[in-house]
Parts: sequence; C-alpha cells; structure tokens
Amino acid sequence: MKNRKVYMDFASGTPISPRVKLAVLKTMDVFYNPASLYESGKKAQKILEESRIKVAKLINARKDEIIFTSSGTEANNLAIFGISKIVKNKINKPHILISAIEHSSVLEPARSLRNWGFDVEEIIPDQNGVISAKEIRKKIRKETVFVSVMLANNEIGVIEPIKEIAKEIRHARKIFQSEFPYFHTDASQAPGFLDIDVVTLGIDLLTLDSSKFYGPKAGVLFKKSKLEISPVTLGGGQEKGLRAGTENLPAIVGFSVALEESVKIRNKESIRLAKIRDYFENKIIAQIKGSEINAKNVLRIPGISSVSIKGLDSEFAVFQLDKEGIMCASASACLTLNSINEEKGSYVIDAINRTTGDIYKKNSTLRFSFGRSTTKGDIDFCLKALSVILLNQLNYGSSN
Repeated sequence: MKNRKVYMDFASGTPISPRVKLAVLKTMDVFYNPASLYESGKKAQKILEESRIKVAKLINARKDEIIFTSSGTEANNLAIFGISKIVKNKINKPHILISAIEHSSVLEPARSLRNWGFDVEEIIPDQNGVISAKEIRKKIRKETVFVSVMLANNEIGVIEPIKEIAKEIRHARKIFQSEFPYFHTDASQAPGFLDIDVVTLGIDLLTLDSSKFYGPKAGVLFKKSKLEISPVTLGGGQEKGLRAGTENLPAIVGFSVALEESVKIRNKESIRLAKIRDYFENKIIAQIKGSEINAKNVLRIPGISSVSIKGLDSEFAVFQLDKEGIMCASASACLTLNSINEEKGSYVIDAINRTTGDIYKKNSTLRFSFGRSTTKGDIDFCLKALSVILLNQLNYGSSN
C-alpha cells in the first residue's frame, strides 16, 4: 500500500485514547481556578482532588504523596533538584548515584549538580543493560544522598531490579544510621506493562508521564509524605507548595483516566504485545543478515525491541524508513534534540556494549516500539521496507 503509515515509536509518545480524550474535552469546560473560593472554583478543586485520589490508589500511594507536573521531565527535575537543594548545606560533598542509561531528564540534571559541588557517579550496566543491586551496594557511602535507577528502560526495554536495589539501600541506611540515600525511579515506560506499587517497589520517589500510556503530556511525581524536598518552580502554593502554577485540570484528569485505563487492560495487552515483539524479533533475525536483538536474554517490557544491524547508519535508516511509511527511532527522541550531547548515536547502547567492545552498535541500532494498534501485518510491512533499504544501501538482503 503506497500511502500506508505504520507507527513504531510508542516509547516516544502514544496517541491519546478515545476515553481519555473525552474526559479531557469534558474537563476543558471547567476553566475555573481550583484555588478560587467561589462555588465554581470549589468544583474545579473537587475534580482535581478526585484525580489525585484515583492516581494514588492506582499506585498504592496516599493522596498527599501525588504531585502533578507538566511532564515526566519536570517530575524528574523536581525529584533531583528538590532533594539536592535540601541536602547541599547538610552534607559535605554529597554523593549521588545514577545509572548510565537513565533518560536524559535524569542524566543532565544530575550531571549539572557537579557545579554545586556534588560527587555524581554513573553506574555502568552489564551487557544486557541490567544495573546490579550488588554494585549499588558497593558504591553507596555515608555521603550518598540520592540514587536513581529507572524501572523500565526507554531504549532497550530492560526491567531493572528495583526491589533488590531498594533492599540494598535500606541496608545501607541501617549501616550508616541515616535517612539517606533516597531512592528514585523513573517509571514512565512501565504503567502499560508492569504493576506500579510504590510500597512493594520500596522507592521514595517515582516519576510517571501519561504521554507514554495514551494520555496527555502530563506528569506525576510520587514523593513519600515524610520526605522533604524543596520546590523548583516558585510562585503560588499549588501542589503543597512544591510546584507553583495553576493546575492544568484537563491534563490532570486525562492523566488519571489514562493510568486507570492502562491498569485495566495491562495484562491482556502485555500478553498480546509480547507475541507481537517475539514475532518481530524472530523474523528480523531470520531475514536480516547481521542483526542482533539487544538485551534479549533478560526481563523486558514487551513494547520495545532494540535491534543492532552491522554496517547500518541508524539515523539515515530512520529517514529512509520514514519515506517507506515506517516511523521508528535510532535512540530516545529527547537525545536527538539534546544539544548538550553532541555525540552521534545512543549512549544507552554505548553503555551496555562497553564490556563487549561492539562499538559499532552505538550508531547502528534501531528502536522499534509497539502499541495498542500494532499488528503482525504492521511487522511484515516494516520488515519488507527494512529489507529493501538494507539491500539498496548495504547489499545485505535476506538470508532466506
């Protein structure tokens, strides 16, 4: 089909579901400021708090532990800078641990803290992208105030051992008789596939972004009620003084409905997409010479498949695939726009291949991410287009 378009970049952004869209449109008529004292303002405030309660229940949190933000990026920044502003005058040269494969909205804020006198250490994963809980334990010291490891990676889909890492952090607190380090996880990619229970996970802060699970571009930061952080955005007293600015009620309602919907269909959709992903990966290994699935042998969310193809220029391939009607990515979309990082290719792929020496993969990897509309027919269409591109560019072709 000449004009067929197939979207395979759901990890970058998802369409708003019909049910969520309806809820957002309905709420747009409630334009009153939730802080207003008159009756219509109280109506807006009620809708706001109902959404907060709904989100809290869905992740097993208390309603006062939910902070609404504009995005996952803002939530990550609030977690990192909010903690850092509190501890910088309490501890001499505070130490922070983050994984080297975090989203750029964790990496860049954390790295910037070096200018504040923080010692920021990045943990390299193994060749499958897994961050070792034992390695975290070795690196925690008395000055460690903050640890951040994402729940599910946005490029390779790896599910990190958050519960095990949390256990090591609790052990370190006992040894040092300290409330530190606090533990944060960016769970933005996870709600459509994994149970998000903040108590079971054992974390202190957690980031969510509804643009990754069929909601509007809106975020949430879960923060344990006993944990003190400092606001990053100053102004009014919204969100308990931690996030100034009149609440975006339609986006907040959309967030809560999107999360509720994702939880409801999570198991069924995860099973379906796991079959789609396996079908894709088996086909691409069989048909594309020199192809390799990254992190294939560890737990992954079923919506992401990272494929390295020897000799491929991944960024050029993305443009060529787009011409054929396939929308995919060579790395995180945020990395593509990140002017701070001038290096070409994926830092995530670079990090997981440092021990193997497969340097080529950094610039020769494509990320295909699947969603509710993805079918086996889409997979076949994609692979046919990819085979043609490789045949033309690399003289690879099919091995069958």
